[in-house]
Amino acid sequence: MIPTIQQIENYKNEQVFLNETFLQLKKDTDRAGIDLEVEGNQNWSFQGLCELLLPIVNRQFECQSEKIFALFYLIDIPEKAIKAALDDQTEGGVSHAVTKLIIERELLKVLTRAYFSNKLKKP
Repeated sequence: MIPTIQQIENYKNEQVFLNETFLQLKKDTDRAGIDLEVEGNQNWSFQGLCELLLPIVNRQFECQSEKIFALFYLIDIPEKAIKAALDDQTEGGVSHAVTKLIIERELLKVLTRAYFSNKLKKP
């Protein structure tokens, strides 16, 4: 079965998929015109990816940049999910919710590609 956004939790500790998620994130932010500068190769964690992206998301919102919305479009985040993140009233706020949404969507893209290339364990 193709992975869904609800199954993301099962893969948030899978190093190979998280490293591929970083590469996908880098590719998509470049395409949206957002600078994501990282030196050297790293083994990424889900939290590490969020910490990398959070200040960038904050900056995009502070500058009222349309680039963040271009990124939403490029990575195909559903409008309903974007609205829910923008209405987030929790302690982390909108930027944290948006950051998590972006990383989860990028991870889902990686998992879907892995599924179709037979690199993902199928139940």
